[in-house]
Amino acid sequence: MDILFSNFYANRALHSILFGDIALRHRLSMTELVILLFLHLNPDRNTARDIVQTLKVAKSHVSFSVRDLETRGMLTGTHSEDNRRSIRLSLEKPAESIIREGLLARDRFIEIVTEGFSAEDLERFADCMTRATKNINRFMKASETKEVTP
Repeated sequence: MDILFSNFYANRALHSILFGDIALRHRLSMTELVILLFLHLNPDRNTARDIVQTLKVAKSHVSFSVRDLETRGMLTGTHSEDNRRSIRLSLEKPAESIIREGLLARDRFIEIVTEGFSAEDLERFADCMTRATKNINRFMKASETKEVTP
């Protein structure tokens, strides 16, 4: 299963190539770019906590990135009506062109990774990735409570 380990680095390198230029061109960190795309693709999961839990990004990085994106007018935060301590993040107009570029890069990433896959292959691949993500999340949750050792 060395392929899983080497694939991690190949995915990271491809991600960096496809998304790095966008981030650089717009003077964003990769975290900021990923946050914009995450909020666009997951409008119902729009809190910093959602971002931290789903993307496994450190709270401090999310907090700093959200503040920077707010300062640049790409995000606004409003207190949730049902929980005043929770701040809901909303994308703003200045983020639109960046998100369009990011979605094109995402589509290209998927195209490259799945080239030559049949419909059946894609279905199996999606199933395997879903199961792998669940395994990772289960491990991460257990490690937070010290139930496992890395």
